[in-house]
Amino acid sequence: MTRAGETDDLTAEVAAQHQVREDRMRPRMSGRTMGWGPSEPTRYHLIIDTSQMSLDGTVEKILAAARAQHGE
Repeated sequence: MTRAGETDDLTAEVAAQHQVREDRMRPRMSGRTMGWGPSEPTRYHLIIDTSQMSLDGTVEKILAAARAQHGE
């Protein structure tokens, strides 16, 4: 929530409220529009918990995974 609060200039309380709403809405929206839920890990090539990572660290993990997948 800290990253969202900083990005959108929200207080911690408002960011937490937004997170709760998004967490409730995302599975319903995915189910309706795509026919599957976002908590199904088989739908993803890579899952990263970015809650304790910097943006740069996250980007590096994604790039490393993409390079490994493509044999670079």
